[in-house]
Amino acid sequence: MNQTVINILGEEIPCHYEMLSIEKLRFFFNNPRVYSCINGQVIPDDPDERQALIEKQMLQEPSVKNLIPRIKKHGGLQESILVRYDTMEVIEGNSRLTVYRYLDRTDLKNKGKWERIHCQVVSSLTDKQQYAYLSQVHIEGKTPWVSYEKANQAFVMKKKEQYSDDDIAATLGISKLELDKRVRVIELMDKSGDQDRSHFSHYNVLLRTRKIAEELDVNPKLKKLLISKIRGQGKEGAGDSDFKAQDLRDKLPVIIEKKRTLQRFMDSKLSLDEAYQNARLSGAHQNIKAALDKILDIEKAELQNLSLTEINSALITAKKLCKESDRI
Repeated sequence: MNQTVINILGEEIPCHYEMLSIEKLRFFFNNPRVYSCINGQVIPDDPDERQALIEKQMLQEPSVKNLIPRIKKHGGLQESILVRYDTMEVIEGNSRLTVYRYLDRTDLKNKGKWERIHCQVVSSLTDKQQYAYLSQVHIEGKTPWVSYEKANQAFVMKKKEQYSDDDIAATLGISKLELDKRVRVIELMDKSGDQDRSHFSHYNVLLRTRKIAEELDVNPKLKKLLISKIRGQGKEGAGDSDFKAQDLRDKLPVIIEKKRTLQRFMDSKLSLDEAYQNARLSGAHQNIKAALDKILDIEKAELQNLSLTEINSALITAKKLCKESDRI
């Protein structure tokens, strides 16, 4: 066996390379990518059922679907997976293990080819070493985690594993302030009953954009409305709910500055974009635009139904309107 070492938190960890049976390997439940893909699912108590659930959910991940033809084309891995031998858990490489198990079932022309997988094996690791290794690989490596997975890693370490803030910050290489922000975003998603990872960036905006965060602290009605709109993202018939996190970050602070416009937005009388456009206008500009909108709403049929007295009155008002328009 080819002996080598990996460096984690300043320590050299002995390891070797070996081909192992895919059936003996276990998905690492607390790997942030694994954890995030099963978050919101009912987790079975039975270990084997839990493993089956992980594999089923991992196969639905776009990153795994994209990996299947690449591994099949090359006839195997281009980079070994990392296995902790004392638990047979795949610390890093769970997506690749999923692909191998899928190909072992479906690639009938190459029966037996996918039964064993190339592994970098360590005898054991501490939990802290596991998290530090994963953080380093997925921040500096070729398969970066999305923001949700980074935040989930911090959340799991703090809330599930009960690590201290100092330990987490040192292990992940982030400040305690950044740690707090990541954890609070995941907590807000949990409290909102939203397990959709694609919504993470919206919740991130709510807590990281100072003007928005300050307004939400004193405006529960706005907070409730925004969470409702975010939860509707991507759903059929979402309507006004269908906006990007960048829209929220760029437009909502402008709306918050104009309290009357903000109130109309909270009362669902204006969409986010309409409220933003209104908020950008000066008070005078808003009044002029509102007057124009009302005039444009007048239908020909309405005028035809007026009495002679009403017509004369309307003409007098229209002349005054023209005069005021010239003044402006």
